[in-house]
Amino acid sequence: MKIKKGGYLITPKDIMMLTGVSTLRTAQRHHLSVRDAYGIKGKCLSIRRYCEFNDLDYEFVIEFLNEHR
Repeated sequence: MKIKKGGYLITPKDIMMLTGVSTLRTAQRHHLSVRDAYGIKGKCLSIRRYCEFNDLDYEFVIEFLNEHR
C-alpha cells in the first residue's frame, strides 16, 4: 500500500480532480451523497469508503491523489 500524501480523507476538491467535474458545488454534493449512503454524520469521508461506493481501485486513487495533492 502506498503512503497517502495529505491524509486518508478525501475532500470535495480531490473529487473535482478525480472526476473532472467543473464546479466545487457538484463535488460537494457527491461527497455528501456518499456520506449519506454510509450514514456518516460528520463531514469526514475516507478515501477507502469513497472508492468502495464508486467501485474504484483504491491503489489507483491513492496514486492519483499523491500526484495531484
